[in-house]
Amino acid sequence: MKNKSCTPDLVTYNSLINGLGRAGYVEESYKLYGKLTNKGYPLDVVTYNILIDSLGKAGLVEAAWEVLAEMKARNFEPDVFTYNTLINALGKAGQVAEACELFEEMKQKKCVSDVVTYNTLIHGLGKAGFVDKAWKVFEEMHADGCVPDALTYDSLIHCLRKAGKTDLAFTVLREMEQKGFRAKAVVINNVINGLVRSGQTEKASEFLDVLRSKGFVHVSPENNCLGSAYRDSPDQITL
Repeated sequence: MKNKSCTPDLVTYNSLINGLGRAGYVEESYKLYGKLTNKGYPLDVVTYNILIDSLGKAGLVEAAWEVLAEMKARNFEPDVFTYNTLINALGKAGQVAEACELFEEMKQKKCVSDVVTYNTLIHGLGKAGFVDKAWKVFEEMHADGCVPDALTYDSLIHCLRKAGKTDLAFTVLREMEQKGFRAKAVVINNVINGLVRSGQTEKASEFLDVLRSKGFVHVSPENNCLGSAYRDSPDQITL
């Protein structure tokens, strides 16, 4: 382009930074960003979001933090995509305290959280073992009028079950059913197994009866209390 006297514009540079990041050349995209800022080239929110996303996915969380700081220093307001991207990267890196700080910053700046924000935070907290905090975020999600989706329920049930909170996991699973979402077979089986292991075989059996009545349950010959929720394709089950 330059050789043919065709001057690249911001859309060109944003596309190039994005393409380099997606292809795995994150350092090159970061260097290009550095050259543009050093030359005083006018960037926009999209530029920063693209770069933060690429750095976060590459596990370069500190660099992503620096870009966020530079973004703010240049008077660009982070949007919900900016926050979601960095909260996700922090969660994957196990930096859940920092992820929660960003979530609080969103609220202070009146940046409305969406279902991706809540799902990302619930998953990160649950994965790190902060189940009670994950539950509080779920309650806050309801209070804020943000409607949970199937991923919300899957993440929450998984972390509750892993923490031994089987009763609560069962309650969430039933809510998921009432909302008309599809539950994965592995999610249902894990909750049923948790009920049985905690001595609540009657509740597990009653739940299996509901599933049987809808044609989704095969009782395992090894254990009549467990069974396996399935159809011809067991990936998802509608309760």
